[in-house]
Amino acid sequence: MKRMLLMRHGHSPASFNVDDHDRPLSTRGREDVQYMAGLLEAIGYIPELLLVSSSIRTQQSAQELQRCWVNEPITAQTHQTLYLSGLYSIQRTVEVLSPSIETILLLGHNPGWSQCIAHLSGENKVLNPADIAILEHEPSTWSSAIQSANWRLHSILQRNQL
Repeated sequence: MKRMLLMRHGHSPASFNVDDHDRPLSTRGREDVQYMAGLLEAIGYIPELLLVSSSIRTQQSAQELQRCWVNEPITAQTHQTLYLSGLYSIQRTVEVLSPSIETILLLGHNPGWSQCIAHLSGENKVLNPADIAILEHEPSTWSSAIQSANWRLHSILQRNQL
C-alpha cells in the first residue's frame, strides 16, 4: 500500500516586509509542527521521505519534523516546483519515486494541497496550518498510484487531536 501524507506548513504570520517565499514559521507554527510530528509517531505513520516546497516556512517545518524524529533519520528533498503548487507538480514529483518507498510526506501550501485531496479522493477538505491529510492507495508503484483518482482519505490530523 502507498501512503501519502499531505502536510501544510506550520503557522507563518503574514508580513508585508518579506516576500511570501521568505516568510518564516512563527513560534506557534514550530510548536504545531512538533505536535504533529508526535501525533504521526504515536499512530505509527512516520514517513520514509519528505518532499518539501522551497519556501522558508516549509523548510523550517521539515527541519522541525526531522528534529522530532531524530532516532529515525528521514531524508528531505527540496522541490522548487512544490512552492504554491497543486496536483500536476505533486504528480511529477511523486511518479519517479522508488516502488520500495511506502510512505511519503509532502510539505507545502494551500490551496494546492486541498485541491489535490479533492482530486485524488473526491473529498473536499481544507487543510489549516500544520494539518495533515493521510491518503492511501493500493498500486505497487508511485507512478500508477499518483495518476489515479481512487485514493482513500484515511483521515485528517489536526492540532486539536489527542
